[in-house]
Amino acid sequence: MARKAYIDVMRAIGILLIILAHVYPCQTDFWFNFRSFDVPLMLFVSGLSYAGRNMTYSRAWLVKRFKRLCFPLWIFLTILFLFRFAMHLIFGAKAPTWQIMRDSYTMYWGIGYVWIFRVFLLVGIAVPALLAINRQLARLWAFLLVLGAALLLLEWVHPQLCVWSITRETVLYLWGYAIVFLLGLRMGDAHTTQGERFVALLCVAGGLIVAWLCTHREPWFELQSFKYPPRALFLLYGMTASVILYLLLARLQRAPRWLLFIGGNTGWIYLWHIFVVQSVSFVAGTMPWTVKLLVVALFAILMTYVQVRLVNVVKAKRELPILKYLVG
Repeated sequence: MARKAYIDVMRAIGILLIILAHVYPCQTDFWFNFRSFDVPLMLFVSGLSYAGRNMTYSRAWLVKRFKRLCFPLWIFLTILFLFRFAMHLIFGAKAPTWQIMRDSYTMYWGIGYVWIFRVFLLVGIAVPALLAINRQLARLWAFLLVLGAALLLLEWVHPQLCVWSITRETVLYLWGYAIVFLLGLRMGDAHTTQGERFVALLCVAGGLIVAWLCTHREPWFELQSFKYPPRALFLLYGMTASVILYLLLARLQRAPRWLLFIGGNTGWIYLWHIFVVQSVSFVAGTMPWTVKLLVVALFAILMTYVQVRLVNVVKAKRELPILKYLVG
């Protein structure tokens, strides 16, 4: 299946917004919260990329999915922790604890950036079921009704499921981001007309207004307080912004090669940006956030570019199973 330019462009926007979040100095001002649709956008785009597919569960598929998401993370974490132990031995820098390493490899929280891999793993495992749900909800009104009910029910069970760590970190994250994935899946369907897309956008935007009115006791623009785990207001904002961006870019046929490269390698760009944020002291210093963003993003993109080039060189000489986990 040929790659669609607008999907890679949307992925590129998403990953750059995520990097921005990790270098921006003030996490309570308007602009920080304005860009809070970054993770929902990545799940929405994932849904777009699966539109039109037909998948069923199998052991081989589950194992392949698990390896594709976990192996790159584990390879990177091994590199990161070896580097930090070397810095500890040479310069006396703080070494990572065993608990931090354990929680990082298990995608619990750990170093603080790996939770998104847990989200993609949970939603990825649910993809065949979500494809089946989308097929069953052929009519737009039925789809939007189920989507709205899922959001309301999520808000209702949120306090109960937050009591236990296992349900908070799995069920609520899967539930919330599966809704965003479903919307992306629906928007990407070939039979979905432009008019239906605008109706969906209006419904999502209307839901956002209702959610704001229902939660006016808290500052609606401080979306971070609704993010961990995701609640209806945060998800509605993310879905609305994602649909708007999709409607603006859906007809895009071509894009600059560097933007397509970023969109096609968001996984490793995300991982290498962690390396800079975690390992280089200036990121937490007084350097302007615009410079930090430029340095962190360029380092991550450059490292990924070099890595991809090296993988292609090695692949031309010898096919190694590990190589497929070093790109993308």
